[in-house]
Amino acid sequence: MEELPLEPSLSRTLMEANEYGCLSQALTVAAMLSAETTLLPGRSKSTEKKRKHDHLDLPDGSGWGDHIQLLQIYECWHQTYYDIDCARTVAFR
Repeated sequence: MEELPLEPSLSRTLMEANEYGCLSQALTVAAMLSAETTLLPGRSKSTEKKRKHDHLDLPDGSGWGDHIQLLQIYECWHQTYYDIDCARTVAFR
């Protein structure tokens, strides 16, 4: 774990994901968690004031939590050939 340049929890997640055969998905989530993103709505009022774009119709994680939601968002974007405008209209109807 110490050889990975990540937070310990993400390093552990990647090691476990490798064991369970879902490393690709875990790498996607780890990358999204390691980058600053404004995809998910913030909880503070100051964050809401800073947002200039409308609420996106993003996947909801199917009740499995934020990590699955991030994976679903990436998969939607990937399925639409990385076109954010198309992904907004197709997002897991």
